Amino acid sequence: MKNNINEIREYWDNRAKEHISDLQGTTNDVYLRELEIKTIEDKIRALGLSAGASLIDVGCGDGYSTRRLAKAFPEFNFTGVDYSDSMIANACKQRDEDAELKGNVEFKVANVLDLADALGGAKFDVAITMRVLINLPELSQQQTAIRDIANICAHDGHYIAVENFMDGQSNMNELREGLGLPEIPVRWHNRFFEKDDFRKAADGAFKSLEFIDFASSYYYVTRVVYSKLCQIQGTEPLYDHDLYRVAMDLPYQGEFSPIRMVVMEK
Repeated sequence: MKNNINEIREYWDNRAKEHISDLQGTTNDVYLRELEIKTIEDKIRALGLSAGASLIDVGCGDGYSTRRLAKAFPEFNFTGVDYSDSMIANACKQRDEDAELKGNVEFKVANVLDLADALGGAKFDVAITMRVLINLPELSQQQTAIRDIANICAHDGHYIAVENFMDGQSNMNELREGLGLPEIPVRWHNRFFEKDDFRKAADGAFKSLEFIDFASSYYYVTRVVYSKLCQIQGTEPLYDHDLYRVAMDLPYQGEFSPIRMVVMEK
């Protein structure tokens, strides 16, 4: 049976209530999130934006990544939106308690499938998603979301998408199979992209598109090498193991991760 988008929203609402103030609100793999943020920071710097630029984090969850980016770029204005009321409540609470923030970040409830009305026609220099579109259960919804995000980007603006793809998932699982490790399945509330489907959805909405496999080495070490080590030792993998931290700093090679960055220019 196909997943219902309201069931997926309920999943994230419940997760928000479970992880009110810890770092696992949107993923158990906190080092992966650090790698995602670092990679996005590097890309934003490379864009050469002017002071006062506006950036929106679509599907911001508890706002952890949005707040981190706002601290890294105090000269820019950030908006974080999510369809989970509980996630946005957590985001506002943690923002208000963070003395390091300079007042350059706001949060509001908005659905990725209804951005224009929720944002009142506002345009942004950069739009960001981090494992967001994969929570839409239908390809048609994912395609609509990409085009809606394009519509809120300013002329010559950019969309930085960190999303999951099936070819990287398959490559990783082939490595695991070769070492006698079980397959890692796609979770029930996720629908990973086919690379061509993403490209087709972006075609016409953006004038350029670049895929970056920034998490390939990270996944090779954590989901293959470390997992095999745990199997040999008869232990369960731990997300806070030092190998995760070390893997963050490796240069990326290959296509062994389901997660990749897509950078688009409007």
